[in-house]
Amino acid sequence: MIKRLLSDHLIPSPEFQQVLRSHLDGEPNIRLGGVIGSLPAFVLSALAKEEDRPLLAITSDESTGDDLYNDLEAILGPGRVALFPTPDLVPYEEKFASPEVIGRRMDVILRLAAREPLVVVAPVRALLYPTMARADWPAPSPS
Repeated sequence: MIKRLLSDHLIPSPEFQQVLRSHLDGEPNIRLGGVIGSLPAFVLSALAKEEDRPLLAITSDESTGDDLYNDLEAILGPGRVALFPTPDLVPYEEKFASPEVIGRRMDVILRLAAREPLVVVAPVRALLYPTMARADWPAPSPS
């Protein structure tokens, strides 16, 4: 049933064809719009299975990010997806985020530094908050 759903609805859709063309052309930034529900997770999981590098999925808000994260985790399995959380602060506020949020953000950064092939889901607000500079990231361990 899933294969039929994908072949009948996803593959012929203009949105998916644009993503596929961009991917095959080696475009590093691919915009996926005009799709709803769990369809973005299916497209991203297909790309993630082909790529041996991290992928960044930017969502418009935290709720959409949480939904995409949960969908991707259900498709790809635990460990292949990371949620880059948004601190509960106003951007550039003088306060610190909670230790839990800082820890979760650092975990994602360390996994990226280790070059894990994961899908990072980040609400756009989460990307507005500064993190440690890339020069301060730990060196990746040799594989």
